[in-house]
Amino acid sequence: MGFWGKDGNWVVGLCVAIFVTIGLWMWWSFYWDLTDICPANEQPALCVREWIGASSGYIAAAFAAITIYFVWLQIHQGEEHRRLDSQSEASLIADTILIDLLDTSERVRSASSLLDFDPPMSEMSRRLLPQAVKVSPLLAISLLKHCTELVAYEANLRSVRGSLEFGLEPEDLRRLAFRAYVLSWCFGTASEKIKRRGVAEAPFVHPADIAHFEKVFHVGVADRSYLNHLCTSGKSHIRGLHVPP
Repeated sequence: MGFWGKDGNWVVGLCVAIFVTIGLWMWWSFYWDLTDICPANEQPALCVREWIGASSGYIAAAFAAITIYFVWLQIHQGEEHRRLDSQSEASLIADTILIDLLDTSERVRSASSLLDFDPPMSEMSRRLLPQAVKVSPLLAISLLKHCTELVAYEANLRSVRGSLEFGLEPEDLRRLAFRAYVLSWCFGTASEKIKRRGVAEAPFVHPADIAHFEKVFHVGVADRSYLNHLCTSGKSHIRGLHVPP
């Protein structure tokens, strides 16, 4: 949006244009006489009325064009405000999910029994699942898989182990924590892209990010396959991440 389209600045421009027009008219009337454009035997008042009548159509067209322009400007400003509001909402959703997933990752890593799964993991992310599409459909699908995986894991422990105090498998916890951490990273990347570009598009994880992940977690073959899914939209693989079957 340009300078004249912000905060009613166009009003200032309109006032300047009016004063310039008045000034030009005063200058013209000072140096020129109406007899220059009117016949000598015609009264000046009658000549002026004739000129006004002849030019009224052009004046009306000019004012209509100006009116249409300012109406279009108002519509454009409304659309721009709606677009910015939509971007702000998507960025806020992404930031909220990011924080929730980071909390989930830490809780899962430190869990020692099913008692540590209360309150439910990723509870806020589950509530925001319908809105996550506003951030990215790809990340919304990944978030749905993450929440489904957590629920299934807890349900399986309750049914198979049958005891809330039964020990949890460290590798299962590491895998769940790793995926929650990486997914939070992705939503953080998406939020930054929305703020800079207005839209979040894949990839959300870059090959250079793996070094950071390896400092926090042990990254295995299955983990790299998961990273590859988040790096692309499913149409191609990023070099260095593809894991052969």
